[in-house]
Amino acid sequence: MIPDPEANPTVTLCKYVTVRLALTVLSSWLEKNTMKPSTKDQIAGTVNEVKGKVKEKVGQVTNNPNLAHEGQAQNVGGKIQKKVGQIEKVLGA
Repeated sequence: MIPDPEANPTVTLCKYVTVRLALTVLSSWLEKNTMKPSTKDQIAGTVNEVKGKVKEKVGQVTNNPNLAHEGQAQNVGGKIQKKVGQIEKVLGA
């Protein structure tokens, strides 16, 4: 039987830490590599969306409404950033 991660906050927290580390490495890689600003915005937006979703879930599991709201805000910010990158790409910026 597969354990329910929501039933075990430690499992959820470990996943959160792993995702944060992976996203930090990806963000660092993006800063060092040259690519179009529109592509960077799209990737950074996706990274922020994922970070936000993870924060939101961890906030729900740990009963931390502040973290859950912070995650929601970061998720929305990521969606906006990704959309900006898509618009820049269409406009050729």
